[in-house]
Amino acid sequence: MRAKSVAGVSLSSLVLSAGIAIAETPTRLPDIDVTAGAPDAKPAPRGAEAMGKPLLDVANTATRFDSAAITAIGGAGQTNVYRAIDQLPSLHVESAAPFGIGEGETNINSRGKFSRHFGRTVEGLAITSRDAAVDILDLEDIDHIDVYRGAVPTDKSVGFFNTSGSMDIVIRRPSDAPSFQVNQTVGTDSLLRTYARADTGLLPGGGKMFASGSWTDVNKWRGTGETTRANAELGATVPLGDLGSAEIFYIHKDLNQDRYRPLTYAQAMDLRSNYKLDYNSLLTGNSKADSLYYNYNTQHLIDNRVFGKIVFDIGNTAHFTIKPYYAVESGYGLSGSTGALSALGGGAGIVKQYRDSTIFGAVGEYDDKFGDIAWKLGYWFYERDAKAMPISAAKGYSLNAAGQMVYAGWTALGKFGDGVNTTFNSPYATIETHVGDATVTAGLRYLDYRYGNSIFYKNAGLPDFDYVSVLNYATPDPFASTNTRTFIGWLPNFGVVLPLSKEFTANLSYGRNYARPEFGSSTFLNNEAKFVAAGVTIDRLAQMMNIETSDNVDLGLRYKSDEFTIDTTLYYGHFQNRQVQAVDPTVGLAYNMNVARATSFGTEVSGDWRITPDVDLFASASANRFIFDDNIQTATNVTLQSKGKQVQDSPFFQGNVGANVKLFGFNITPVMHILGMRYADVLHQQPVPGYSVVDLTVSYPLKETPYLKDASLSLNIQNLFNTKYIGVISYSDITIDGSSAATYYQGAPFSAAITFSAKM
Repeated sequence: MRAKSVAGVSLSSLVLSAGIAIAETPTRLPDIDVTAGAPDAKPAPRGAEAMGKPLLDVANTATRFDSAAITAIGGAGQTNVYRAIDQLPSLHVESAAPFGIGEGETNINSRGKFSRHFGRTVEGLAITSRDAAVDILDLEDIDHIDVYRGAVPTDKSVGFFNTSGSMDIVIRRPSDAPSFQVNQTVGTDSLLRTYARADTGLLPGGGKMFASGSWTDVNKWRGTGETTRANAELGATVPLGDLGSAEIFYIHKDLNQDRYRPLTYAQAMDLRSNYKLDYNSLLTGNSKADSLYYNYNTQHLIDNRVFGKIVFDIGNTAHFTIKPYYAVESGYGLSGSTGALSALGGGAGIVKQYRDSTIFGAVGEYDDKFGDIAWKLGYWFYERDAKAMPISAAKGYSLNAAGQMVYAGWTALGKFGDGVNTTFNSPYATIETHVGDATVTAGLRYLDYRYGNSIFYKNAGLPDFDYVSVLNYATPDPFASTNTRTFIGWLPNFGVVLPLSKEFTANLSYGRNYARPEFGSSTFLNNEAKFVAAGVTIDRLAQMMNIETSDNVDLGLRYKSDEFTIDTTLYYGHFQNRQVQAVDPTVGLAYNMNVARATSFGTEVSGDWRITPDVDLFASASANRFIFDDNIQTATNVTLQSKGKQVQDSPFFQGNVGANVKLFGFNITPVMHILGMRYADVLHQQPVPGYSVVDLTVSYPLKETPYLKDASLSLNIQNLFNTKYIGVISYSDITIDGSSAATYYQGAPFSAAITFSAKM
């Protein structure tokens, strides 16, 4: 393991050698105004910074986390954007890994809604097709993150989903002066992370560039295995004279991740006996045991993304902006279980799931002002190339007496119909004006989402060829094809902000959010005989997919003074076609269905109190009643008695309480996270106990020298008292037997890391 980490130690010298000049005194890039209602530039109290800064001029329930808050909250890993916003009321983040490093094992829950429907954009662009946005960037390269709960503004809602809320990541631009930054972290579980960044400063012609990179290596806290992550980011800004300006960014990620083994519900309820349970460290020659070998439960992902922005200035007030993007995601995941080969007749083994995706698109906007009225017209286009990627490609492997993988056949093989791509087309318009002291905004978006027809193939007797070649030998499965489906809808948005006094501000917002349907094919393909016997084809399951929508109303009152801040929100949401994953008793399997209606209503409170110049208290709390309006009808016409029940993974109460204390030059920040009891299933047969954990951050600024600026040492401790609890509840389409809708991950134990950071 440590041999690979040599790359991390030498990373700073690698970036430095790129030919970027270094000056003694860097210039910090000022905050970038990306919304019509940017917050006050006046610094918030330290506790409020830890919880983010409410966007006071925005009608929506919106919070901005600047670079200082991201550094403080993001933890020692500094790779997980969810960790960076984990102080808001009604929002909690859980990870199977102590430092949140990796992909697919971190969950964010916002107002009782799960990760899959939480919007994630970078620079207002949907540049990912899966959970890759969680660790797409090093947190040091982020200028700020804007988080929306409830209704999402029309021009901020580009993406695949936002019924759980949304976040937009804004990249830290190149600085005006040459600079070099390095961070070095070491910690428990052999954590080693090196980050380095170099900025050119202003170049001839006014352009500027940055290059950054990181190497992270950490062992799993239970079982055997590790995660290594290599990232690189490049960015450049170029003035175009009187025409406007241009920017371009590139992101590369290479991730090797040994996965944590999830628990069944029975195992999770006996946590004392199963807290350290994980995949096996050694091969035994027994195929059932060897399917749970750690190196057969891993993933390797490589992503490359390029995107940019060109702004054309038109007259004194108008602008035309075009933001194109292109991304290629590739890699594979290995998943072993005792029933992995069910699609090939049954038995223990390994499934190798290929992940290949090419996406491209653009956002175009024209904005202008007439007197006191600001307006904008925009269009979002997205396409996933059907010819460049399989809709489903997975091989099955049995295990011989030596524990080696032996090709057994294709467990899933499918493609989109010829020439039929998956697309989003979405025009929109916004307007903002003032009525007296009130700021009024309105917007309307039209959504057109097309999901291409899919063709799945019989897997019997297929050779061990690559995906493209094997299609020449494949025969379509008559029970496993779906028709092209088009989903359309109108998404209105409205908001009012009214200053009541110097300290008080009221806000009201309404908006319709959406989530694309997520059709899970693998449950059908792995258990086709059961579904066909029940008279269910894969197209019948696809017909149960629809656009999930939510109508959201937020009413807020905000108070802010030099010593005290408080932000209160009452909210209501009504969900149509809500996606659930539930067990259908006719087939004994769990699958996705957009068939539920649900209603949420609750309250959120957050605040900060500066007791003395050196002591600052902060807290947030929320109560959320989120219930199904009706019983759920499955594909086999079975009625599940869900009416009036709290939805899955939706705690009624949650909160955070903490303090910032400055003592003898140290900044000390303890935070307690509290989460109430929740249910993991629709019928409330699997309750999961609540928990509370305490994290601690201690930082100390170092004395500046002529060659070392902004230097500091910090200690980050998570789960200070080593509390044992169930954290992530996962609803995964790749559960082979499909007998349960959920699996469970042990909460990470005590972990600690020390970070040295400096600029030159």
